[in-house]
Amino acid sequence: MSIKASEISDLIKARIQNFAARLRQQNLDLSRYLQLTGTNPDDLVAQHREPSEQAIKVDLALRAVADAEGLEATDEDLENHFAELARQYGVAAEEISHNFEHAGQMLAVRSEIRKGKALDWVLERVSILDEDGNPVDRSALEITPNAEPAAASAGDEATTTDEPAATPGEDGE
Repeated sequence: MSIKASEISDLIKARIQNFAARLRQQNLDLSRYLQLTGTNPDDLVAQHREPSEQAIKVDLALRAVADAEGLEATDEDLENHFAELARQYGVAAEEISHNFEHAGQMLAVRSEIRKGKALDWVLERVSILDEDGNPVDRSALEITPNAEPAAASAGDEATTTDEPAATPGEDGE
């Protein structure tokens, strides 16, 4: 499979639109951002080109793994996906499912689930190494709710405090 220039262009546009939307949420428009940072539109496109190309390559690779391994998104996978979204957003799973179906997004959801399965398949079969080539304990990489982050290396000392962590807005941000 080859990457089409139009795919890269479309993804770059989508990324810039998402970036502009995040700026608007912060009461800043894209043109003002470009002015403040001394960036021109061509520079902005160039900044998004490489990450977009990489994202497309990863997408194609995961699709190829899913095809090669016969990984599919089952109805049960869809139900679990919508149940998780329902839990996160406090909305009925049926409502979420209906909204995706009404918007014509069920194929996209199935595709994302399939790629997730492909990523899981790959991660189960690769060795993760640190920068020195030593194996990394996978359990140190797992994210569990309300868990303290693991120390970065064996030489780091974990410290604890009785003070609660700052919540957004408390530290002046």
